[in-house]
Amino acid sequence: DAVDHGLGRTVLHGLAVGRGAPQLNAAVVILVRQQRRHAGRQAVQQLAPVGAPAADLDGVQRTPQLGDVDGNIAKIRQGRAEAKAQGADLVVYGELNVCGYPPEDLVLKPSFQAACEAAVNKLAAETADGGPALLVGSPWRENGKLHNAAILLDQGQVAATRYKCDLPNYGVFDEKRVFVPGPMPGPVNLRGVRLGLPICEDIWGEEIVECLAETGAE
Repeated sequence: DAVDHGLGRTVLHGLAVGRGAPQLNAAVVILVRQQRRHAGRQAVQQLAPVGAPAADLDGVQRTPQLGDVDGNIAKIRQGRAEAKAQGADLVVYGELNVCGYPPEDLVLKPSFQAACEAAVNKLAAETADGGPALLVGSPWRENGKLHNAAILLDQGQVAATRYKCDLPNYGVFDEKRVFVPGPMPGPVNLRGVRLGLPICEDIWGEEIVECLAETGAE
């Protein structure tokens, strides 16, 4: 946990985050940039295993507007441009940030699903510029099923999709009604680094993160 060093960063290693995490033992260190990028990078490199691949990751937290796909995409573009100037490898956005959360019945409209997918494909094409990859959240259709998806965009294309498995259905949450749960996920490859992409409630239990670890997520 590099935050204790006053660097304004969190080191993510393996599947553990923050205080109380086990000793660094993964083959990859991912940096979440907040402040003092160069000082933080030097300190984290001292913690990393010798020869470990590293990816510089920017976590962008900009509240999306429910239903405003164009506006939300503009925020994603702005965040990526800022991260590109800082030399990031990957820019990460929140769950369903393309459409806003919770989408409820809006996400059942085929025209809205198509609008989200078209926007994601445009963003994917823009990653051909050699800048950072994007990880965005969007409704996504596959084989006639609608999923709550984490979508990796890199090198001008949709590089990978992973679907939320554990759909909440209590309180304000109504995901089981509008989404189909995904299969147990394996890692995705980001420029030689194997990333696990659990979505929100997927990390509340052991099974999904255990599956990611056992299938090679670094």
